[in-house]
Amino acid sequence: MTLASNIVALPQKQEAAVVEKSSVLSWERLIRSWLIILMVIAGISASIWGYYQQIEKEKARVAQAFETKALQQSNAVQSYLEGTLSTLKSVITDSQQGGKSVVGEDETQRLRISLKNMMTNQYVLRSAAWLPNDGSGQFRIRSLVYSPYYGARTDQITLGQDMTLMSSIQKAMSQALDKGHSSLAVLEMEKGVVALTPVYISNRQATRQQRSENLAGFVMAVIDMAAVIEVGLQRANLYDAVTQQTLVDVSQEGATVTLYAQDYRGQQDRAASPMSDAANMLSKDVDVSTGGVQWRLRFAAPYAAYGKAVPWSAWVVLMVGLLITGMISAFAASLTHSARVEKIVHERTSELKDAHEKVRESEMMLIQAEKLSSLGEMVAGVAHEINTPLGFIRCNLEMMDEQLIDMQMACGENMAEQADGSKDLLADFNMRMDDFASMVSETTHGIDRISEIVVSLKDFSRMDRLNFDEVDIHRCIDSTLNIAHNKIKHMAKVVKDYGQLPLVSCASGQINQVLLNIIVNAAQAIEGFGEIVISTRSQGDKVSIAIQDNGKGMSEATKQKVFQPFFTTKDVGKGTGLGLSICDKIIRQHSGEILIDSKEGVGTTFTIVLPVRNTLAKAA
Repeated sequence: MTLASNIVALPQKQEAAVVEKSSVLSWERLIRSWLIILMVIAGISASIWGYYQQIEKEKARVAQAFETKALQQSNAVQSYLEGTLSTLKSVITDSQQGGKSVVGEDETQRLRISLKNMMTNQYVLRSAAWLPNDGSGQFRIRSLVYSPYYGARTDQITLGQDMTLMSSIQKAMSQALDKGHSSLAVLEMEKGVVALTPVYISNRQATRQQRSENLAGFVMAVIDMAAVIEVGLQRANLYDAVTQQTLVDVSQEGATVTLYAQDYRGQQDRAASPMSDAANMLSKDVDVSTGGVQWRLRFAAPYAAYGKAVPWSAWVVLMVGLLITGMISAFAASLTHSARVEKIVHERTSELKDAHEKVRESEMMLIQAEKLSSLGEMVAGVAHEINTPLGFIRCNLEMMDEQLIDMQMACGENMAEQADGSKDLLADFNMRMDDFASMVSETTHGIDRISEIVVSLKDFSRMDRLNFDEVDIHRCIDSTLNIAHNKIKHMAKVVKDYGQLPLVSCASGQINQVLLNIIVNAAQAIEGFGEIVISTRSQGDKVSIAIQDNGKGMSEATKQKVFQPFFTTKDVGKGTGLGLSICDKIIRQHSGEILIDSKEGVGTTFTIVLPVRNTLAKAA
């Protein structure tokens, strides 16, 4: 009787997908990439926009500061110019305290001294001239007084010159008579400014007619507008060496006339930032009305004198914007990468789960294949064991058949010879009956042996009892030894050292498989004929089964690998390397452990430790 074991092929391991499927063409990744690109572009654009906004704000601030300063400067110039005219009028008024002292061919000594004193204190006046009223409507220059700061400047005005020939002078004279105070005029040819102050022969000046009737003449003072601007700004503490001031006369019709233009900056400043460079210049025009003339003060200064072309705040906004853009982009990229990684991990986990299920199924198939392989080997021995008692039963039955035939013949002869041979016949009959009884006894023993082997085989396979039951460990050992008897009887003698054990909650079929694998391995480890000692002990809430052999033992390296799947020390083709791995798995599923104590050349002891009570409902 033989049992052929099927060879179970392991499923081929699927090669893991390392590269993401169509990652370049994936629409999700494309969308995420474009969103990140748009986010980066938007962040950079916002940073640049903030950068230029800060520059524009700085420009607006500088322009506002410059305009404010220009207004302050223009007010200061206007105030000082008005103060100069008021001083001039006061000096002339004071000189008239002598009544008609100014009438006549020559000016009085008091007026001349007063004008000289005023020029000494007010160096904004370059010269002064007396324009007497000759009654014909002409006002000619009669006398000149020069400032000590400028010296004689006869090239500008000359004695005997009729000043009424200039329309601006006539207009200024008319304004002076209309308002009764000093008035300004422009010397168009000279591009200078003069102040005309009326001198009267009487204090009766309430109306214009009275002023015209009492007009003795005009004192014409030539004003240095450059000095007016400079001194006015200095006294107002607004003088700026880098600002250029230009005075433009806009009171006359037609084109404007620049009366004064001076760059107070040094030559080095002009070389560093030329005034002609309009892109780097600030400018502001302020209208000023003084002395009956409308003026326009034009201020110009280099931008660098009031602010930087690119302020530090612009760089801060740009750097912070780029930093924030980089951080947000990195965070978005990390989220995208995390999502991709999570997706890949999810896919790999699913694949690993499927692979794990396949491996588990394959492992179960290998366990069944190993069990069937072991059963196949054992059944061959069982068949031999069964054939032996069947053989002598058959032999005994044949002999019994012959004895019955002889008994029948003897009985027939006895009936024919009833006298002399009855005693011998009776003795022979009794002997045959004894033989018959002995054969029947042997036949009964053989049948019991067959029954025991079959029961052991059934206990070993336990196909009908896979659930955890209260099991007698000694019975499991005996059943396993009955099954393995034919395989180990020529290798080793089995010595049983049983202790008192309680019933153990376990799957007896799987425990039988563990015992069979370890006992057969112990027999195969013995060279020649040896001894296997099986000991059982109770250890509190656990029991231990020790299987000791006196074989060749194991090295430390072999002990470390003995429970690894597919590891075997047997020759190629004689072992799968799964026996002890399956045993370890079964015992761990029973919440137990297998201990190894081995020494090369001495032997090996496998100790199985099992809990008496196990909460598992079913072995894996």
